[in-house]
Amino acid sequence: MFSFCTAVNSLGQSGPPCLTPLSIRKASPVSSIPRASHWSYIFLIVFTSCCLVEGASVGAGTHIGSNSMISPDSRIGKNCNIGDNAIITNSRIGDGCTIASNAVIRNSQIGNGCNIRENFVITNSNIGNACTIANNVNIVGSRILNNVVIEDNSKITNSFIDDNSVIPVNSVVINQQ
Repeated sequence: MFSFCTAVNSLGQSGPPCLTPLSIRKASPVSSIPRASHWSYIFLIVFTSCCLVEGASVGAGTHIGSNSMISPDSRIGKNCNIGDNAIITNSRIGDGCTIASNAVIRNSQIGNGCNIRENFVITNSNIGNACTIANNVNIVGSRILNNVVIEDNSKITNSFIDDNSVIPVNSVVINQQ
């Protein structure tokens, strides 16, 4: 994990994130860029209009799409793929996760190796490892264990979902403990 408080654009100019298209690359041994030695193992491509707020932590090999915002106190693991227009606030994303476009994740924890598709909202929830969450899913105040599949257009509120469960298309799960 690495915490950002400055970044380097493709011209080698340093400055705060979000002001220019950013690309952080492996530092050259003869680089004169300030603090470049701290970036020697980071391979992160950040596209236009992405905003990493100071205090956000992003692992090596992670890709963040355009118009995404990662807030302070958020951590994203290694080798993740965050789609366009994602908003991640006060949350932790494990290693190797794919989070598609138009994601909203607030005050939540996502385990390793999860595949989360488009147009979803996860709030105040814990998602286990290797879960698949389909399009248009809303999860609030829930705990979802490992290897769970949640299919399209489902809503889960204040519930506990056990390992290896499958939630079918268009399901509503409320207060299941």
